[in-house]
Amino acid sequence: MVDMKLNGRCWTRVTRSSPGSAAFPSPLCSFFYNELLIFLFFFFSSELKWHRHIKKIQLVKIWHTMVEDFIIKYYWGAAGMMITALPIFFGGKKMANMSAGGRTEGLVTNRKLLQSSADAFGRMMYSYKEVAELAGYTARVRPLLLLLLLMDNNPPQL
Repeated sequence: MVDMKLNGRCWTRVTRSSPGSAAFPSPLCSFFYNELLIFLFFFFSSELKWHRHIKKIQLVKIWHTMVEDFIIKYYWGAAGMMITALPIFFGGKKMANMSAGGRTEGLVTNRKLLQSSADAFGRMMYSYKEVAELAGYTARVRPLLLLLLLMDNNPPQL
């Protein structure tokens, strides 16, 4: 599907179908009329374009996944740690009356709760991503199954 939409051209689909409509049965005759050379030129040029296109998509996908993992794993944890530490630094009179051990205990308890909740949130995000991907596959398979069902009920007349 992607290779057919590459820059609005359908060379890959054309070149993968048949060498040509006016091809002779003998490969030597096709070579004599340069049809084989034309076919090979379009085939290899379209394969090269398709390969470059896929490499470009994969490069973007890798960076997107790395940034997404960084945000889910580290950024939210660091933001939560800063929020957890705010009462210690800006607690006012209530925190001033607490001992250092009490403040440390509260920070450690909050940190453990924060880490486990961030881990659970990350797992939920990954699960949602996989469910969305599965829904995309299902949306593509459903029309195919409906078409096959219609063909089974009304077989084509030859």
